[in-house]
Amino acid sequence: MATDFAVVYEQCRTNVLPAMLESLAGQLGVSAEALDALGYSWDLQENCWLSPERDAEGKVIGLVRRSASGGKWSIPGSKRGLSYVLSRDYLPGKKAYSAGKQNWVRTSPDVPCPICGKHDWCLVSAENPHDPQAVLCGRCKEGSGGCWLLTHT
Repeated sequence: MATDFAVVYEQCRTNVLPAMLESLAGQLGVSAEALDALGYSWDLQENCWLSPERDAEGKVIGLVRRSASGGKWSIPGSKRGLSYVLSRDYLPGKKAYSAGKQNWVRTSPDVPCPICGKHDWCLVSAENPHDPQAVLCGRCKEGSGGCWLLTHT
């Protein structure tokens, strides 16, 4: 079965916290905003960065991993494409790739994390931030990547 690169990318996209992008941006000498716009994500299984490569229509056709030491390799089955900021305005009438960032809300004083109770670092699903279906807690002690809580489906 072929890998659905868009699905893998979307799953990894939710693993990125702003501080992580700031750290990588400092290493590369670019802005965290640029890395975020390009869609850098974090692969928890491989413990590395992941960036999408797209075709002319914006479809994710391949994924490139980047290790902490700077080594790069593609996920098996990836096709070479371009790394660019996807503009929905450039693709009129076509279903543009929709990154998952809009599906999450960062915790705040008005929306504390249901797991740790803090007001920063964590994410709750956007459909109902005060009673979210899913939570990503950045302070959870189970593993270095935080932990998920799915409250209902």
